[in-house]
Amino acid sequence: MVTDSVTAASDNLELSPTARAAGAHIINPKYLEVIRMALADKELTCVECGAPFLFTVGEQEFFASRGYTNDPKRCSACRSARKSQQRSSGYGDGGAREMHPVVCDQCGVDTMVPFVPRGDRPVYCSDCFSTIRR
Repeated sequence: MVTDSVTAASDNLELSPTARAAGAHIINPKYLEVIRMALADKELTCVECGAPFLFTVGEQEFFASRGYTNDPKRCSACRSARKSQQRSSGYGDGGAREMHPVVCDQCGVDTMVPFVPRGDRPVYCSDCFSTIRR
């Protein structure tokens, strides 16, 4: 995408509103070839699995357009696995939360709550809490 808008910018010296909104900039055509010549495919080693992977010119241009200064450390397979692991952790996916036993301050029933009670505020079971909220 950035390469296309850069090429369009070098040909027309004018950006479309979409390209401008995406953060594309006009690059002087004489510098465009220098930038492309300076980049070459790099073979990197994944820090997770140790396998070699290719960091292509297109990926380097993408990283540069986003302002990233470091090369990637993981191959695409390890990067995908890491992203899916990060997405699956936490409470947003409906996973199990740590529950804590308490006694409802209104009705006295034993219940479980998903937070550690501090002791300075009353804690209610879900039935009492829903009646108090109304």
